[in-house]
Formats: sequence, structure tokens, C-alpha cells
Amino acid sequence: MTLTGYKLVNYYNGNTEVEDKYVLALDDVTIPANSTYILINAQANATLQAVAGQTSSYVINFNGDDAVVLTYNDVVVDIIGVYGEKPEVGYWTVGDGSTKDHTLVRVSTVNQGNATFTASEWVSYAQDNFDSLGQR
Repeated sequence: MTLTGYKLVNYYNGNTEVEDKYVLALDDVTIPANSTYILINAQANATLQAVAGQTSSYVINFNGDDAVVLTYNDVVVDIIGVYGEKPEVGYWTVGDGSTKDHTLVRVSTVNQGNATFTASEWVSYAQDNFDSLGQR
């Protein structure tokens, strides 16, 4: 699958507009069948960097109160967080955890994106849990 037209956007701190550095165009990415593509923060450790397809210091950098949006031709196809909202407590609740200092993994029965953040579609694990990294 080629990701031409896809972008990952970090709407930090409730913003509804972002600078270009918070937009990661995925036009040059091709994902082979039955594979995954891993994006990580540029300051991640060497182990994670070794499996990453791409790094970013701005888009892959959030603290729990940022909406991270996947778009296709500028239409939202998936989101974590709520666009245009900065939660008062600094995060959104997800199961027993939150979007702050936790690892979020999509529930296995969800097989497509959702343009509206739905916390029940995610499972929250302890911070830095990489057990599901790269799995489909």
C-alpha cells in the first residue's frame, strides 16, 4: 500500500491550526502487504530507531493533551484525542489509563480508522510497553 496523500498531524495543546513542522507527509511511504510501518520520536533509544521507518521530533512528540490526526487528502481518517480541545486535566481517559504517559494499542476488533476519538477503541498499557510494536 502506498501512502500518497496521507499525513500525520499533531494538533498540540488544543490548536486547530499547525505549523508545517507538525505535519508529516507520508507520500514516499509504501507498506508491503501484511506489514506495519513504525513512526517514532527522533530522540527514541537505539533499539526503537533500529525498527523505525521514519522519525520526527515534532509530529511524534505529545504529552497526552494533543490530538494526533491521520488524514488522507486532508480528510480525517483516524484520530487520537479531540481536535481543537485541550483537556483541563491534561489528558483523555482511556480504559484504566489515559493518553498521558501510557502506551495505547488499538483494540484488536477495530479494523479501520475512526474520524472521532473513541476511547473504547483503545487499550491503555504502562508507559514504554512495546509488546505490540509492529504487530497488526
